[in-house]
Amino acid sequence: VVAGFVLAPLSVAGTASKIGLPVIIGPGLVATMILARLQGSDEAGEFLLTAMLASIGVRLIVLSLIHQSVGPIPFAPDASVYESVSADLLRSWNGLGPIPEKAGGTQMGYYAVNAIFFAIFGQGAGAPVALNILLATWTAIPVYHLTLAAVRRNHAVARWATVMTLFFPSL
Repeated sequence: VVAGFVLAPLSVAGTASKIGLPVIIGPGLVATMILARLQGSDEAGEFLLTAMLASIGVRLIVLSLIHQSVGPIPFAPDASVYESVSADLLRSWNGLGPIPEKAGGTQMGYYAVNAIFFAIFGQGAGAPVALNILLATWTAIPVYHLTLAAVRRNHAVARWATVMTLFFPSL
């Protein structure tokens, strides 16, 4: 986690991303530790804490590798659309234009999250990417518990399902 926490902000482009990434991931690490500790048993909590911290670390390192090599577009071709529409939405909130058609109605969700981050940090993908990393990592908790319920409390199967969810193919 430490290597990813240091490398990721250094590898992304733009000051807003360099600031947004650690500012979101830092408290997210604390939230991850709290979430893991809130799980019923010590066994589940320890496993989930280890798996989730590994997931955050690996995701941050992969983010660094992607940004230092081919860039994000091959893996997230819609990223530029999200950034553009979110920037337009922020301009709309500031009275500088209409609400973008793509961000209207029920489609506003992720564009609004990006626009809020842009308002706080400036335009850059660091903070939204950090939130995605955390949300993807926190799926470990429901996957673990749902798998336990589905396979009659088989912890080995629940751990396997959790690891597969955290690292394949979502990573």
